[in-house]
Amino acid sequence: MNALLNFIRKEFIQVFRDRNMVRIIFVVPLVQLFILGYAVTTDVRNVDLLFVDRDDSQMSRELLGSFMNNEYFNVKALYQYAEPVERLIRRGEAKAAVVVGRNFERGLEKGEGVGIQVLLDGENSNTSSVALSYCVGYINSFAHRIARGRTAHVVNPVMNIRYNPELESVYFMIPGIIGVLLTVLTMLLTGLAIVKEKEKGTFEQLMVTPLKPWQIIAGKTIPFAVLALVAMGIAMIVGVLWFKVPIRGSIVLFVLGAFCFIIANLGLGIFISTIAGTQQQALFTSWAFMVVFILLSGLFFPIENMPHWVQYITVVNPLKYFIRSARDLLLKGVGLQTILPDLEALVIIGISIFATSVMRFHKRLT
Repeated sequence: MNALLNFIRKEFIQVFRDRNMVRIIFVVPLVQLFILGYAVTTDVRNVDLLFVDRDDSQMSRELLGSFMNNEYFNVKALYQYAEPVERLIRRGEAKAAVVVGRNFERGLEKGEGVGIQVLLDGENSNTSSVALSYCVGYINSFAHRIARGRTAHVVNPVMNIRYNPELESVYFMIPGIIGVLLTVLTMLLTGLAIVKEKEKGTFEQLMVTPLKPWQIIAGKTIPFAVLALVAMGIAMIVGVLWFKVPIRGSIVLFVLGAFCFIIANLGLGIFISTIAGTQQQALFTSWAFMVVFILLSGLFFPIENMPHWVQYITVVNPLKYFIRSARDLLLKGVGLQTILPDLEALVIIGISIFATSVMRFHKRLT
């Protein structure tokens, strides 16, 4: 263990000796945080919507027809009672809900004002804003059709936005940006650090040292894992103090998810080092992976809006699971049961990638 600790100490010294490396680790993440923190999305399709019909009348079914057979909403389920709606939205099974109360048709026939409750998951501010406008548009269109000479305002939609009532886009972006930072600081830098040893000719020296292969791998990955966690802590502090991002869930679960995500990225970094001969090759290979991961993670574009064949590709994207669990933890305050599928996916992907990469790396050493 002394040999391993000395090797890790040497890696830390080598990292901080390189000023460019220090800038990449600490300056670039903060720049990305401030620039990308204000980014928004615009395209909204296939929003999962619950239509809760407590009146079960011809008028309520006609309103239901307004929400069906379009590209904006997937009417996921019909419920006669509204009690489970908030719980389903909190678990992420729906992004919006329209609740029609009892005596809806009777109130319309008498010309009395009737209310329709619209509940929205405000986690994604852009999706919520657009979905809200769609819901109000369909309800108002229905009101005009059935007005029959009466005022169209007889139907009054009542808005209820959960988890992000102000629809602040920065709340949605910060957890995703943290995932991007962890990807850069683990996958990219790990791959570059190992390939750099090859270019300098010191990789062969490592092979003849008393260090075992697992010690070399640990010495090359642990420093970047620690630095990634430190950078994540800095980003969280900035996000909370500057951008006022709420933390409603467990920090322990958040760190646990980040650790599983880091393992997967470290494995990818080792894998890249086994297929790249120069730092330029490692850089471009890492960049190719990162572009795909970022665009198919749900950071900017909702995965539900993507073609189905693309959604199948996202199954093996670790960034997707980290971002989704991080947003649920920070904004919704969900528990372990809700994010457990994401953690399980991260563990499976991480173990598979890391094991494959270590085997390839071990073959290179032997």
